Amino acid sequence: MKHNGILFQKGLVAWGEYNKTQVEYYDQFQLLVKFDPEKGSAERIINLEESSPFRSSGRSYEISEMYPCFTILDDKLLVIAGTDPHLNVYDIKSPTNSWIGNASIIPIIRWVKGKIEQRPTLNPLLMMNLPAALIP
Repeated sequence: MKHNGILFQKGLVAWGEYNKTQVEYYDQFQLLVKFDPEKGSAERIINLEESSPFRSSGRSYEISEMYPCFTILDDKLLVIAGTDPHLNVYDIKSPTNSWIGNASIIPIIRWVKGKIEQRPTLNPLLMMNLPAALIP
């Protein structure tokens, strides 16, 4: 999927250092890859959210259960991590989401059971810029 010349793609790799029975496997698991064709660079982005059942249940999961679905709507990256029932919305242009190195980005909202879950890092100004389709 392309946004302003940058390509986003699913890219699941757990770095191979840990196995699925170890907490570190889920801490380092990343969902997407961002490609910049002009720079010739590829960067892995978006860790599993801390409140994701994959990180908080203490169970082991197969990669197929964490395979993400995502789309881009305006300047928002909408991501669902596999069978996790939450929709995470990321601001692609946010300066805090610089995606430098393997840094995780923080969703501006998390859609939970048909409602927006208030996040401690939620910026009300970003909330005003959400597409109307996401406002209940």
